[in-house]
Formats: sequence, structure tokens, C-alpha cells
Amino acid sequence: MQSIERQRRAAKAGAAKVVRKVRMRLAISQESLSRMLSTTKGAVQHWERGRNNPELARLLALRRFCPPGPERRELDELLERVQAHVAPPRLSKSEGFALSILDPPRGAPVESPEQSAYRRDRQRLERQLERLKQRVSEGEERVKALESQVDGLRRTFEPSNAVAPPVLDWTTKEPD
Repeated sequence: MQSIERQRRAAKAGAAKVVRKVRMRLAISQESLSRMLSTTKGAVQHWERGRNNPELARLLALRRFCPPGPERRELDELLERVQAHVAPPRLSKSEGFALSILDPPRGAPVESPEQSAYRRDRQRLERQLERLKQRVSEGEERVKALESQVDGLRRTFEPSNAVAPPVLDWTTKEPD
């Protein structure tokens, strides 16, 4: 238990030393480095003191600015350690075969949180669209029913042989 904690502290201290060495090699202030990495000056201070570790994306951005040399090699080693925590190393064929037996693949690829949010939103919108289509078809059926009732009422109140009364147009004057 203590060795794991010691390793974590050593990794934090390693990251702190590497970030500070790279910044010194670039001969820039903490504030300048924070601007280059799109973060705050406080975040850079915390990294250099070992309070927090920079994210992988920030370390990769820092690597772009770091010239070749011993600092770059240390930064590369740090990146390898961080990437090993983020994505474990690939398994050998025998390990992969054993893992496939113990935990067979589900068939569906793992989706990111953004993809699952988009999928849920799309499903919700498709359900809303289906409900709206249903309401439109119900409305069309009601319109047809009302039209048939209007036709029935017209037939009831219109005499079949009678001449329809003339329609008066109130907008024009009658001839004198």
C-alpha cells in the first residue's frame, strides 16, 4: 500500500520537475506557459509544485513547444507513463485469447459520452416526430369525417329539384 502511494508521489514529483525544467529551458514565465497551453497561471503553479498533474492534452501541447534535448526526453518519458495509465498496453495474442474467453466482446463498439448523448437526443427527436406524424394523421381523419358530415348536411337541406336562390352581391349596385 505504501509503495503505491510512494509511486504516485514520485510520479507527481516527476511531472512537477519535468514541467518546470521545460519551462526553464524555454525561458518563459509561468504566465506565458499558461497562455501557450490555454490554462491558468495557477494551474501551472500547481503542476510545478506537484499538487496536480497536467492532463495528457496539455503535456502533448507542451511537447510541441519543447526543443530537442534532455528536457524533451524526460517529457517523452512522462508522456509514456501518463499514456500507459490512460490506455493500458496491448495484450499478447494468448492474453487476448484468454480475455476473449473470460469476457467475450459485446459486438457494439464503446461510444463516447458525447456520442451517447447525441444518440439519446436523436432517439427522443424521432419519438417526437412519430407522435407528431400520428397527430397529423388523426387530424386528417377528423377532417375527412367532418367533410362527409358537411356533405350529408348539404344533401339534407338542399332540395333536389329546386332552383337555388340567386346569390346577392352586396358589393355592386343593383340596376335601377
